[in-house]
Amino acid sequence: MNNKLNNFFLIFLLGFSLINAQNYHVIYTQKINFDNFNFEHVNAKYYDLYVNNKESLYIENKELKDTIKLKKVDGEINLTKERTATQKLFYFNKNNIEFYINSYISNEDNYLVRDVFEHNWKIENETKMILNQKCQKASTSFRGRNYTAWFSTKIKYPFGPWKMNGLPGIILEVYDDQNFFKIDAVKISKDHFDFDDFVKNTNLNSSITMQEYKVKQNQKSEEILNQLRKTNPNIKLDKNCDTCNKSLEIF
Repeated sequence: MNNKLNNFFLIFLLGFSLINAQNYHVIYTQKINFDNFNFEHVNAKYYDLYVNNKESLYIENKELKDTIKLKKVDGEINLTKERTATQKLFYFNKNNIEFYINSYISNEDNYLVRDVFEHNWKIENETKMILNQKCQKASTSFRGRNYTAWFSTKIKYPFGPWKMNGLPGIILEVYDDQNFFKIDAVKISKDHFDFDDFVKNTNLNSSITMQEYKVKQNQKSEEILNQLRKTNPNIKLDKNCDTCNKSLEIF
């Protein structure tokens, strides 16, 4: 009798672990409104989010970028998982609470940046449907902007697009209160992604901190200015200009 109970318990645990180890794949459109247009007229970039119970990878999809239509084969969206040097990606592992971001200042200056932060979410009672998922509203402030997110507890993974995470379900929509930034999920599926292979082929130990990256950005700006000053010695960098806040993250 005890052996039967033990076997049943082991089968239950195995089934439970398999359920929790499911991989999901979400396709998003991401828009940044630099010119104060209506969002309908802003070109979208397409991103893929791959998640399991401990990791997430949000990566730019070069095959679906800008204004091209979704490429379909037999009614399904056909994706590529090939990576390029300038392809934006955001990798997160909840065990070490660190983001790893592929960021480039120029084609010659590409860095893997390590970023650490936590969101202070306020979860509200308001709900709405997104892709047949009942989603709940949440809000937070992050690096100079106020964000609203909609998350689904049907997929109980605390991940989302870009640098948004920390809610009790996957985030399917994000936008700020100035109509500058917007992300929308367009498709959800179960799709295996080999995170072990990704980590093995990505040298996380080569990463630099966000503070080190900001220093390199400033150095690059000075380098460009020095080149321009060779032909125009009076040129200056105005850090208080009207368009200087046209950055997604305002430090």
